[in-house]
Amino acid sequence: MPKAIKISDKLSVEAKISKCAEENPELTCELINEILLGLEELDNGDRTEYEFGKAL
Repeated sequence: MPKAIKISDKLSVEAKISKCAEENPELTCELINEILLGLEELDNGDRTEYEFGKAL
């Protein structure tokens, strides 16, 4: 079952995306969203070391 999201949390995320889009017009909203999700994962301790030359 999908995790319930509070309206205030959703608005906060949308505000962050909008601010980033204004400051970085060359980035798409999708890319900004992916960046913000990555930062959230880092904050939650979900980290993996990048290995150069290793195929995904």
